[in-house]
Amino acid sequence: MELMARLYPLDDASRAHLLELLDPAPKATSGRFPVSVADPRLPRIMEAVDAAGGVWVSGEAVFLPAELAAATHFEAVCRLVVREMDRDAEVNRATVQRSPPIDAGGFRSIRLVQGLVLSKIRMKPNVIGAIGEASGEYLVGEAVSRALKAAGCTGYTLLPITDPKHDAEWREYHHLYGESLLPPVVADCTIQRIRSPYPEEDGTLRALGCLSYRPEDLDQRPDFNRTAEPWGGHSGAPSWVVSARVPTMFKTLRLRGWAFRPVLVQGSELHRKYLAQWEQLQAIVGRTRNSRFDGGRW
Repeated sequence: MELMARLYPLDDASRAHLLELLDPAPKATSGRFPVSVADPRLPRIMEAVDAAGGVWVSGEAVFLPAELAAATHFEAVCRLVVREMDRDAEVNRATVQRSPPIDAGGFRSIRLVQGLVLSKIRMKPNVIGAIGEASGEYLVGEAVSRALKAAGCTGYTLLPITDPKHDAEWREYHHLYGESLLPPVVADCTIQRIRSPYPEEDGTLRALGCLSYRPEDLDQRPDFNRTAEPWGGHSGAPSWVVSARVPTMFKTLRLRGWAFRPVLVQGSELHRKYLAQWEQLQAIVGRTRNSRFDGGRW
């Protein structure tokens, strides 16, 4: 496992320093330049760009194939959004807000939502996609539905989703739902508390990296589970944590719409290596004045 610091320059001066120090510069993704935490130049780079104006820092763990093969659970990561009509978005926001908060033991309550609507769906049958930008819920195509059923996957239910224009349920698409809740995540050093001038944000936790659990928390779980924390969105949606056979099925059957981030087990050798590199990155960023971590899930 290798932890990459992805650096986003906050002004032209910091970008110029970064490009000079990284010569030849690696390819940037979304304006972020990757530097390995193991790279001995990283402290000097951070010092120079921070003096110039600073950077936003996010961390990306790159796992070896053998490490991924040994993982028993993965967090689903959204790769596709199904757009809502304006009226649908309004109705769905109200539906989310009417859904009762559930205290699952996390830092903030979650919501398990039913009764969402979509007037128009443009999504292939082998795809799973987020319902709008904010609900944190997912729409499942018919090929995905068949694959889950054929594999005998557990822990999920497929709910109807309504076409409000015709007051009818979509036949080819369903809303993915589940009530199997995991215990709270392990609050390791990658879980941070946000300090913000905005009351709705201040004090909220965010996950900068992979989710981690005690080994007993993942034992004898169904294939589909939801987190005790609302990592799936500001509206209170929990993330999905799935068994290893789900990403295997996605790859084998060429299903689309989800990527998968490994869930780590507290006390494992991989978790110890992971935390050591994160602690090293946090120490480097902690010595700066104008740079900070951004992103994550919260």
